[in-house]
Amino acid sequence: MVSVYHKLILGASTTVLATVTSITPANIAGAAAIFSDFNSSPILGGGEQQAGDDFILNDDFNIQEIRWSGIYSPESTPPMNDNFSLRIFEFSDGSPTIEPLLDFNRIDVTRVNSGNILGINTSGVRLEIFDYSATFDILTLEAGQYLLSIVNDTVNEADTWGWVAPQYGNSFLRGDDNIKWNEFNWEFQFTIHGEPESNDDVTAVPEPSLSLGLSLLGLSSWLAKKKLVSN
Repeated sequence: MVSVYHKLILGASTTVLATVTSITPANIAGAAAIFSDFNSSPILGGGEQQAGDDFILNDDFNIQEIRWSGIYSPESTPPMNDNFSLRIFEFSDGSPTIEPLLDFNRIDVTRVNSGNILGINTSGVRLEIFDYSATFDILTLEAGQYLLSIVNDTVNEADTWGWVAPQYGNSFLRGDDNIKWNEFNWEFQFTIHGEPESNDDVTAVPEPSLSLGLSLLGLSSWLAKKKLVSN
């Protein structure tokens, strides 16, 4: 479960609504990247894989920005243009619904190289971490529990995209749009920014840092693939 904040960032006009544990020197050695890609890649056994992580809003909020981090494997070569789909699912009987509540298909995303690496794969390739952000003009969510799913589409590209997961925790995976979500055991990295619908007073706190702040040339890393079976 991600943490939820209803507090104003210092020097900013938006609120940090939900964030998972940031990538830090203390947890980077145990971090992973989980494939989340519509591309039917050999890495994924010829099929796609979708990843998602849950968050809770205690009040109604206007979502303004979502940030996340990822890598490209096996060559660490990003495409000229990403094809991300950001989707938000409601929960029913403790599980995410099959159909999304909101679907932002192939939206405009800002990508920057973080200057850090997740590690070095078995081929000796440095898996560079990229930071992404997407902004929204109008995106209002009522109080409740939701699943955020972020999936890239690297069709005709050499690499498959993986969502950085800093630590073990609770999340979800599935094989395609038509099957139910399965529980998974990693927490994905993302931060949601927005404003509350109400004008209640909020307390200022620093924004959680996503900077690694160290060189990881000697670390090894791995990417996880969980085979899903439709029930």
